[in-house]
Amino acid sequence: MAESIKQCVFSLFALTHTCHTLYTEINNRKRLVKQSAGFEAFASKPSTDLTAHSMLPKGTLPLTIPMMQYKDQLEHFRIDSESGLRVPSWEEVDAFNGSYGSETGWWCCHDCGFIKQRIDIPSEKRYGYVPSGQQYCRRCRYEDPDLKAQL
Repeated sequence: MAESIKQCVFSLFALTHTCHTLYTEINNRKRLVKQSAGFEAFASKPSTDLTAHSMLPKGTLPLTIPMMQYKDQLEHFRIDSESGLRVPSWEEVDAFNGSYGSETGWWCCHDCGFIKQRIDIPSEKRYGYVPSGQQYCRRCRYEDPDLKAQL
């Protein structure tokens, strides 16, 4: 479990979906979430209308997508093994969008890496060209001059 601390909050969230043991371990030990890479303290204030799974002690709230929205930035860079430089990588973004995006109403922007509601990501049918199938949130689309020029 110590190795999972180095992961981002999304990686911990994905682990909670693999087995009951990891679900209870991660959700019972909030310090794992707080020590994860890229964790922002304000991301830990969940909605009070969430109910815990019966496997968790009373008063324990599970890690959920709404707790990560607009706050947990998925890793969208990696270190190139040959050059040692940071290069774009959308593995986590694509994993999130492929696993959760199409069915849940959540989507991760390919530019900023933030999980947002699907309504914040303009449809490529409506807005035209989207390079390599990547989709960008409204903020990134309109603040990035290169993306704005494509509209």
